[in-house]
Amino acid sequence: MPGRWRTLATLSERLLEISLERSVPEALAEATREWAAPIDGAWFTLDRGGDGSFLFRHETGRHLLSADTRTLRCLPRDEHDPAWFRVLLDSVLLCTALLGGQEGLHAGSVSIGEGTVAIVAGAGGGKSTLVSELVARGHELVSDDITFLAPRAADPPLALPGAPLMTLPAGCPLPAEAEILMELPGERWVSAAVSERSSPLLAIVALDRRPGSPVEMRADGDAARTLLSALLALPRTPERSLVRLDLASTLARRCRMLTLHADSTTTPAQLADLVESALAPA
Repeated sequence: MPGRWRTLATLSERLLEISLERSVPEALAEATREWAAPIDGAWFTLDRGGDGSFLFRHETGRHLLSADTRTLRCLPRDEHDPAWFRVLLDSVLLCTALLGGQEGLHAGSVSIGEGTVAIVAGAGGGKSTLVSELVARGHELVSDDITFLAPRAADPPLALPGAPLMTLPAGCPLPAEAEILMELPGERWVSAAVSERSSPLLAIVALDRRPGSPVEMRADGDAARTLLSALLALPRTPERSLVRLDLASTLARRCRMLTLHADSTTTPAQLADLVESALAPA
């Protein structure tokens, strides 16, 4: 697979078997639609079959996930096209982790000091650019766009290392030794080294950029809204909704919740200065 893959020092016992398979069906019997969203200019859909299996469809290919979420069979339209790897890594495996019981934040994250800092923002809010600036300053990338969490009884959850890849706005400086894997409209998909270890999630920073806003870091005055909008809501079941509410409560109590206010013209370097001054160890 594309990217700077390494054997991580901490591996989950739960492994997923992935293989190419020519017999992935076009549809499942007694299927219900679980999710649909535009991905890279084409619709990406997820259906659950009557037997409990899952079918992902996109113009780049189809992917069949077993009901126990342990095996994934892939049928790319063109196995040499990096576009199908991108959909597999950025969308299919994301959904597979959620369906398998993991919980994730829509957040990029980096290691600062002894833990991880997650950056959340709306679409086009500058999250990836800020994460890239922090990585350029020597902080390890934990995950680019989605940060998965491993809850712990009395401590902050662990932030788990993501895929060694980043999607960056066109013109954003590349991480050291990065390789451009795919050019997209206004974006570039690149390789990037990630941390080898999980680390405690110490802080969540909500990036709020708007014209005329003063540049400052404050305690998040609406942590519940931030967390519930950032936690990924798949699958949409009552049981998992309760789990997410519990996780949001845990995060609010055990992690620093901050809002980084900034004018829309504030540079990534200025934003990174504020993050480092607020969160770097003394």
